[in-house]
Amino acid sequence: MRSPSSSAVRPPRLRRCRPCSFRRSPPTRPRQTPPIPSRTATTMRRNRAGATHSPSCAFLDLGAGPDDCPGGLGTMRRPTHPRHTATAWARPYSGLADLAVCYADGGEPPTPAPQAPKPAPPAEPVQVTVTQEDLAKLAAKEKDQGRRAGAKAALEDFATEHGFGSVDDAKAFIAAARQAQEAALSEQEKREKALAEREAAAEAREQAALARERVASRRALLAGLGATGDDLDDATQLLRADDDADEAALTAAAEALKARRPELFGVTPTPQGLPAAPSGGPAGGPPARQTPVGKPGDRGREMLRRRGKLPAA
Repeated sequence: MRSPSSSAVRPPRLRRCRPCSFRRSPPTRPRQTPPIPSRTATTMRRNRAGATHSPSCAFLDLGAGPDDCPGGLGTMRRPTHPRHTATAWARPYSGLADLAVCYADGGEPPTPAPQAPKPAPPAEPVQVTVTQEDLAKLAAKEKDQGRRAGAKAALEDFATEHGFGSVDDAKAFIAAARQAQEAALSEQEKREKALAEREAAAEAREQAALARERVASRRALLAGLGATGDDLDDATQLLRADDDADEAALTAAAEALKARRPELFGVTPTPQGLPAAPSGGPAGGPPARQTPVGKPGDRGREMLRRRGKLPAA
């Protein structure tokens, strides 16, 4: 900053009234210029004496100059607003040379730079409880993902090995080849294919007819032995014979089935008697009483006669 006494300091320009060449001295301290009251402006227009005055004279002299203006204006009033009282701090400069120092005092201090925000404290770890079922689901999911990834990798390797850029290219090539193969079939091949299909269908119908005929013959044979209704169906299922068995083999098998399961042919099985009881043991009930032969006491008397105790009869 330059010294106040330097010649480079320019004094402030003074404003001059055009009609009256009145010059004011610069103010010794800053002041607030009041607005022009409407009454003063009316008086200024009314007191004109043929001279042209600049409004700057009214702005300059209102409330700041002598009572009478040499330019021909009327008496100026003191401003109605109160003056600013002196504060505790007074400006120590005076004069034109010191005004430059007054207006070059540096201004307000610079605004400090904003400080960086403080970092947030680290979050505490959250404890999560995982059950065995959750672990099983995660394992199954990872296994499924691994299987899909392996299948995809295998398809990509197959496509690369056969000269395709991707799996989609291989699919498109296979579909195009299949369409071309189908289109290459001649009409003769198509007719031969249709004929083979018809022959296969006829053979299947013939086999079904033979099976129905075989079942009908077996049912007739079993019905001749006495099986009817549901028993006939059961006997047909239980009959043990080959599909290509002749009539004699079927008859023998039916007779064996009747002997083994007579209830299927309307024969009531004979109830088997109880086996003979061993000696000294019951077999279904007490043994029958035997009817005594002779009189009571005959056996004792016979024994006494043998011993000589009684005379012979």
